[in-house]
Formats: sequence, structure tokens, C-alpha cells
Amino acid sequence: MGKLIVISGQSASGKTTLINRMKEEYSVAVTPRSTTFGDPAITFPEISPSLRETYQKQNYYFSLDCQASETAQTNREAHGLVFSDRDFMSALAHNYAIHRMRPEISVYPWMVHKYTQALKSGKLKQPDLHVFLDVSPEERKRRCQFDIDRKRDDCFFDPVFSSHIQSFYKRTLASSNSLWLDYENFMSSDEFIKAVITKAQTPQKDTAELINSLKATVNDKAIRPIPRQHLLRG
Repeated sequence: MGKLIVISGQSASGKTTLINRMKEEYSVAVTPRSTTFGDPAITFPEISPSLRETYQKQNYYFSLDCQASETAQTNREAHGLVFSDRDFMSALAHNYAIHRMRPEISVYPWMVHKYTQALKSGKLKQPDLHVFLDVSPEERKRRCQFDIDRKRDDCFFDPVFSSHIQSFYKRTLASSNSLWLDYENFMSSDEFIKAVITKAQTPQKDTAELINSLKATVNDKAIRPIPRQHLLRG
């Protein structure tokens, strides 16, 4: 049976570039991002005008995450090594940051319930290894200068917003088989693949640990408000 390796990190951390490099240099299989399963006719405004529409939007992307997870597990069984640059917790991480800053417009508790129920039922499954690329907001901004064709929301580079996302992953990945990499400095492909293959041999922890970790984040208190228009985009 193969191994599913999820690569995650904040916007412009180098996830897609790294996965493309692995595909070219090592011919590993790649699982499509969850957005590729969506209906092009279904669109949502950058700024959700109401909580009701926010619920609809997140429920839609939740369904895509479930489809992506199912496809990833199928690929995992068919290939020796599979990489994905989309993890089902990314939507939770972003909404966790909103929850900490603007709890009055937060749908995060509802999302945690949806995702933990899906983990319990098996609709969502943990990867064999979750790799997080840790890159500072300043370095990510610099990298964006070389990727002018891709639109990225300003909130992803807000230091406080970014720190909340990082905090979310540090807490939840402690409950999973994970590898936290300082990816601000260059790391060779050979070094990366060796670290990943070695760590991927570690058995995954019980899903109950991740579920309990996710539930605990709901009680985290608000930090500071930022303008609504910066929070409900994308």
C-alpha cells in the first residue's frame, strides 16, 4: 500500500512549486486540489454579505474536501507515493483565524462539527504524513512578486492573521504524523524526499486525537478585530 503525503502551508509558501518539482524529479503521483472537483458555474462573492451565505459557501467547499479525500485514498492504494498540495484542514485554519479576530461573524464552531463528524464517519481521512512549510509573511510577500498571475488576498499576509493560522497548525499537527519544516531557506529535493520518506514510515496517530484537538480550538479567545472585507474573501 502506498503513502499519501499532504503538503500544506500558508499562501505563497511554495507548496505547488515543491510538488511540481517532486513530480518532475521523482515521477511521484499527484492528487488534484479539491477545487478541481468544483462546478465552474457555482461562484461565491469575494465578500459574503451574510452569515447564511458564508454557511453555504463553506458547506460547498466541505463537499469538495470530501471528494478530494476520497480520490486521494484511491490514488494512495494505486501508487507507491502520492503528493497533494491541498489538505482538508486549510479551510478550518483560515476560519480559525477569523474566529480569533471576529468571533461575531465566525462559523468556525459549525465547521469543526462538520469536519469532525466526517473524520469519525471516514468521509475524511488523515494522510500518512502531513508536511507543513513554515515561511514568514515577509518572505511569502517577496515570493508573490514572482507569481503575478495568481491573485492572493491581502489578509493572508497580515502578521496577526498569519500567526493564528500557524498556531492552528502547530496545535492540530501535534495530533498527527507530521513534519514541520523551516522552508524559508532553500532545501534540496534529495534532502526533502529523504526526510519525507523516513517520517512517512511512522504510523499515523489515532483519528480521535485529531478530533479532540480540533474541538479544543473552538474555545480559543478572540485577539483583535480587522476589517470584515479582509476576512471573508476567497
